Amino acid sequence: MPTRPLPNDPSFDNLKKQAKRLRDAVRAGDAGAQATVKEFHPRADRATANFLLSDAQLVTARSHGFASWTRLKEHLSGI
Repeated sequence: MPTRPLPNDPSFDNLKKQAKRLRDAVRAGDAGAQATVKEFHPRADRATANFLLSDAQLVTARSHGFASWTRLKEHLSGI
């Protein structure tokens, strides 16, 4: 499960928008977005059936190497 590094100057607002775009793409049936969910969500099969923003936030956080959205947010507040 390779992760993507955060940008040098990460913006929490941009990450929130990224999570919302992911949610919308999964709901629209985008194969690439669904593959990302399968790679990073621990319960991907159940999550994609009713993909919530919290699921997208988890996938976004895990894709950047954080265990949860909360951990990602805490990391960014400490920068």
